[in-house]
Amino acid sequence: MAPDRYTPLMPPMVERELRMALFRRGARRQWIRTAWIAGGISMFFLLVSGTMPYRVAGKVLFEILFALGCTSVLMRGLGLTADLFSEERRNGTLGLLVLTGLTPLEIFANKLSGAVVLASYGLIGAMPFFALPFLAGGVSAAQFVCTLVFLTNALLFCVAIGLLTSVLHRDSGQAQTTALALAALFSFAAPALYWVPATLGVHTIGRGWMISSPAYAGYLAFRGLPAGTEGLFWETSAVTICYSAIALLAAAAILNRTWRDGPEVLVPASWRKRFGQWLVSGNSFRSRLRKRLLETSPFAWLAARDKVPIVAGHALLVSGVIVWGLLWYAAGSRWVTPRNVFCAALVLHQLLNFAVSYAAAKRFGEERQTGGFEILLTTPLRVNEIVEGQNKGLVVQFKTVFLFALLFDFGLMASAFTGPLWTGSGVITYVLGWAMLLFLCYGMHLETAMRAMWISAWTGRPGYAALHAMRPNVWTLVYLLVVWSNALGRHPQQQPIGVGFFAFLLLAAAFGTFSRRGELREKLNSELRDIAAAPIPSPKDRRFSKWNLKQIYPPGRWGYLDLRPVQAEVKVRMNRLWPEAGYVPPTSPNRGARVGREK
Repeated sequence: MAPDRYTPLMPPMVERELRMALFRRGARRQWIRTAWIAGGISMFFLLVSGTMPYRVAGKVLFEILFALGCTSVLMRGLGLTADLFSEERRNGTLGLLVLTGLTPLEIFANKLSGAVVLASYGLIGAMPFFALPFLAGGVSAAQFVCTLVFLTNALLFCVAIGLLTSVLHRDSGQAQTTALALAALFSFAAPALYWVPATLGVHTIGRGWMISSPAYAGYLAFRGLPAGTEGLFWETSAVTICYSAIALLAAAAILNRTWRDGPEVLVPASWRKRFGQWLVSGNSFRSRLRKRLLETSPFAWLAARDKVPIVAGHALLVSGVIVWGLLWYAAGSRWVTPRNVFCAALVLHQLLNFAVSYAAAKRFGEERQTGGFEILLTTPLRVNEIVEGQNKGLVVQFKTVFLFALLFDFGLMASAFTGPLWTGSGVITYVLGWAMLLFLCYGMHLETAMRAMWISAWTGRPGYAALHAMRPNVWTLVYLLVVWSNALGRHPQQQPIGVGFFAFLLLAAAFGTFSRRGELREKLNSELRDIAAAPIPSPKDRRFSKWNLKQIYPPGRWGYLDLRPVQAEVKVRMNRLWPEAGYVPPTSPNRGARVGREK
């Protein structure tokens, strides 16, 4: 009798992806968590449904589950697939997969199948609970079906965009940033061109152009498919499927061509050479930098030579000016209001904030990935000279960008004076509020850049570091936008006292950013040498998710890794193990003095 042989149920590549996700990406945990959250919300509404009509409870439950489904699709679709091929390129395993006998197209197809299965775990876990609002009468049968179609279609779209950016980049942070930018561009370009001018009574494009936005189908499903929009929903879904198909075909073609040499071969060699020479900087620019910085601050000279951040900063600034000018031209004086100019300045500075943070994190990330810190720290350069050199290099890179941004800010502020009812006290408090706003924005630039340097020194991932460095200031910006979008922002000339108090809040927030920047600089100066000797943490390590200054410390002399303030019993235990060492926790103010005496 012949022995039984193992017959795989799926291709080996798909099984490999599932096993990796099971052990490294927490696929089962994600699925169970989503099911528990959706089930808990549904159970709560079932318990309280006796206090309200079933139809109302079903509608509210549908809105919450719809938001949960969209969040799961976006996070899993882009977050999982944006690093699918980038990780293989960084680890050097993409060529090894080809040596197994699989062609690049077969590898892509198997990876795509595994990614779709993994990304759909959370959505599959939440889908059965969408039947509860339908059974309760909160949504119609058409809305229920269209919601499931939209979520499935949106998941495929996010997977396709993530795979496309994954084959275009080696760094996972760059891939995720590009994926988010492409998804936002496709989803919000048409709605912005339609709704923003329409609120001012101007129509730039017809409503038929809305089908080019994948998010429009979700908007229609969420609104319950208003009369006459069923056809628009299916047309939008068809366009979204076309987007996904084009992205997948482009990703397969790019991978088939670049699996051996990387995505750089997509650009002709002569163009890459010229562009690289121009980015590194011309001879005159390089000579001026060498004369200014090489003798006084060598690391600043090294950081300031890169022109990529300069080009990105100017491109963002020019794009913001063009968009503002087009909206002003389309809507006229109705667009130039104190509320709009304030919001435009905040949005512009957040875009510049990401460019500055990425530039600050890029150099530290490269040194971390290549082991350059070990070489730098053996030179006569001190740690504080490296950190200050990076800060000085940022100032050299972005000084013209900041200057033009400041001029644009002054133009935005002055444009609001075209409105009526301005008084002397209103003008003074309005100008004071703008001064505090700019003080806060430029303080955020410096604080976020320092945080990005610290995170990149740990992870070696500049895109990831830039995104997480901006996260602590998100709620501050949301609060400012909410406060200014009310009557205070619509008519600041009539509320000088309120604007003055708002300026005081901006000043307090600005001093907070400068204080945090000082803490980050001291922490980086004292811990960079230990961070360089520590292993790079895993991207899935949850201990390195919030990036709290008081919870993350590098390994010390005895190999500890304290991600929370050290407790008294830990100190006692360490002193018992090494009584002659006199263990001092990293949070102790005497640690630096103790280490200095030991040296």
